[in-house]
Amino acid sequence: MSEPVDHAPVEVARRRVVAPVAALVIAALFAGLLFVFARSGADDTVSADTRWMNQPAPALTGALDGGGTFDLGRRQGSWVILNFFDVTCAPCVQEHPALVSFAGEQSRRTQGAELYSVIWGREPQASRDYLRDNGASWPIVMDDGTGDPALTERLRALIDSLPLLIRLIS
Repeated sequence: MSEPVDHAPVEVARRRVVAPVAALVIAALFAGLLFVFARSGADDTVSADTRWMNQPAPALTGALDGGGTFDLGRRQGSWVILNFFDVTCAPCVQEHPALVSFAGEQSRRTQGAELYSVIWGREPQASRDYLRDNGASWPIVMDDGTGDPALTERLRALIDSLPLLIRLIS
């Protein structure tokens, strides 16, 4: 009967070779990632290329949902965020919770931004109801159809695509 062969010394020798090689491969991967991150431009600015960039704010008036009139021209000196909203626009609905959070943060600031949702689309009442039912505490600008020209026609000239947020600084 033959005596059992002890493979332990071979396994120990194999581990002594594999461990440093694995460590070198992992170090090389991390070095490669570090190189890629170091060469990439660290630009925190996120902005869309739009025809409205660095241009004066467009004239915009409309009926407020709760009564009264919205006139963008009277907002000079304020940070104004215009949220163009349509309930049939999935990205508009998707970004709404973030706007609710943003509005809450801004309301606690002494000079926070003013947020307005401008209803745009074929279902204005459904859009208004969605905003109200889902935490919109800010003013909603509606097209009452009595403008000259009506708000919807002016919006067609403003909007490239939805969702659209415009930050106005004066």
